[in-house]
Amino acid sequence: LDTINPRTKEEFSKFSKLLVDRIRKHEKQGTTYVNFINEFVRELCFPLKDVDVRKVASSLTTLANEKQKQIREKDKPKKK
Repeated sequence: LDTINPRTKEEFSKFSKLLVDRIRKHEKQGTTYVNFINEFVRELCFPLKDVDVRKVASSLTTLANEKQKQIREKDKPKKK
């Protein structure tokens, strides 16, 4: 990770995957992990312009809505 210096969209995508793989190893930590992710995203977004932070927030809102929809679909009674 230390030697990676991404410049293109593809390189940043690969870098992102490496970071995600490394960080997700700790996701079983429950609340502590959620707090970490919250703080991590906040720190990453701090230097961004407001419009870019809104884009990130919109992506997270979309993800939350998709997960909520999956739960509702799963909990729906099945028609016979």
